[in-house]
Amino acid sequence: MTQLGRRWSVGRLLVVVLWLLGALLQIQEAYAAGKKVSITGKLDAIQSRVVMAPGDNPQHEVTLTSRRDVWQSADPDWNNIQTHHVIYADVTDGTGTTRGNVVQVRPNGDKTFTAFEGMVKTVTKPDGSRAVMTEGKWWLTGGTGKFTGITGGGTYKGTPGAAPAVEYEVEGEYEIK
Repeated sequence: MTQLGRRWSVGRLLVVVLWLLGALLQIQEAYAAGKKVSITGKLDAIQSRVVMAPGDNPQHEVTLTSRRDVWQSADPDWNNIQTHHVIYADVTDGTGTTRGNVVQVRPNGDKTFTAFEGMVKTVTKPDGSRAVMTEGKWWLTGGTGKFTGITGGGTYKGTPGAAPAVEYEVEGEYEIK
C-alpha cells in the first residue's frame, strides 16, 4: 500500500472512530438528561395502620400506614415493581396532608427510594356520595445496583376508594449519574 493509501485509510478510520465516540456521547447525554416515566400503582396489602384522634375535632385523624403496592409501567425499569409505603396523613373530615417514603424493589433486587408529600381531599357530590382525590409531588432520594446515583421526581394523583381499590398514577422524570 502506498503512503497516500495508508494516510487515506488512517484518516477514514479516525473519522469513523470520532463519529462513533460522538454517537456514544449523545446516547449517554440523552440518558443522563432525563428519562420520562409513567406508572400505575395499585394497593396490594395494608400491612399495618394506626389511627389516632388528637381530640380537637371529632373528624380529625392522624394515621400512620405501612402498605405494599404493585407498580406497572411501559418502562421496563419501572414495571412489575413491589413497593413498600410508609404514609403519615393528617386529615379532618377526609381532607388534609400526606407525606411518606416508598422503597421500590425490582425483580432483580435493585431498589429506588422515594419521598413524597401532597394533599388528600374529600368532596361531597351532588348525589350526596363522597369522592376522595389525592395529589402531590415525589422525589427520588437514592437507589442501589443499576439505580445508584439516581435523581428525579414528578407528580402523582389518584382517586383512592376503599381498600383494595386504591389506584393512582405517577408521572415524572429521572436520570442516573
